[in-house]
Amino acid sequence: MMQQLKFGTDGWRAIMDKEFTFENVERMAQAFSDYICGARQKNNSSGPPRVVVGYDYRKNSDQYAETFVRVLLGNGIETVLSDQAVPTPAVSREVVEKQFDAGIMVTASHNPWTYNGIKIKDAQGSSADQTVTQKVESLMDQSSVRKASPNDVRGSIKNILDDYVAGIKGYLDMGLFKKKPLKILVDSMHGAGNRHIEMLLEGTAVQVTTLRGEKSPSFNNPAPEPIPKHFPETSKEMQNGPYDAAFATDGDADRIGAIRPGGEFVSPGKLLSLIMQHFVEDRGRTGDVVTTVSNTALIYRVAKHLGLKTHETGVGFKYIVEVMRQHPILIAGEESGGLAFQDYLQERDDVARLS
Repeated sequence: MMQQLKFGTDGWRAIMDKEFTFENVERMAQAFSDYICGARQKNNSSGPPRVVVGYDYRKNSDQYAETFVRVLLGNGIETVLSDQAVPTPAVSREVVEKQFDAGIMVTASHNPWTYNGIKIKDAQGSSADQTVTQKVESLMDQSSVRKASPNDVRGSIKNILDDYVAGIKGYLDMGLFKKKPLKILVDSMHGAGNRHIEMLLEGTAVQVTTLRGEKSPSFNNPAPEPIPKHFPETSKEMQNGPYDAAFATDGDADRIGAIRPGGEFVSPGKLLSLIMQHFVEDRGRTGDVVTTVSNTALIYRVAKHLGLKTHETGVGFKYIVEVMRQHPILIAGEESGGLAFQDYLQERDDVARLS
């Protein structure tokens, strides 16, 4: 009996060498290939589908990504494979900027280091909804796996990180970072956030110190989840250090944790409320707010005070995205630290958020 592969809230995740194996990645890739080829044919689109693939720092993530790409190529799908580990939002941005049909990210996000996973991004760079994931599940093992040779992958490899960084710089008002000296502590938790914040703010008045910016497949931690129990050293630094704020990103850098001077953790709901207030009072922006049912009531109170309408969804960013596509959303966020902004991606991006 073949193992049944099921998608969860945001992707398929499983324990490596148990359920998450190269064989099962091939099965998933073939089912996805059948889906994306069928969808393009149904829409009467000319030319083959185009898919971009990225991966994080977990054990063998680069090899799993290459395996996925070999199957995509074996099915006649034009493919770009990142030449290095990248944040998940880098894949989302590449999909949107270069008009790919979809994106694939090999990551288990904030899960323990023993896990790995596959996230599917749709043509808007957002997490694929249930209509997509259920269709992929239904196509599992309906076709024999077709894959190209390892040599065929070489022509697909490309740097997508530079496009990602350039996109963030284009979104931000970089001049503001040259006006006020700040000292920021960033804990990348050995994840794909790496030292990208330092790179983004280099040459500005903001001094960035990065903790755990080196690659470590085990994260030197039970899990790369940006919650207080997983970054005690960062909290300790904030108790006595000369920093104005500290931030931590999860394993694939699409979720955030924040710490105030003195070491106090700023909850995701409070952080969303503070940014919302900044957008309205300092930047003169307007729009609606969307958050999940399990987030703090503070968001509703602040939104009401600012005269903003609030939308509530189930748990999962894909549900938030549905609302973002229907209403003029100023800011969106979930209880686990994922946030999205007006006029940016319809997806989480915590490297951009830290900046």
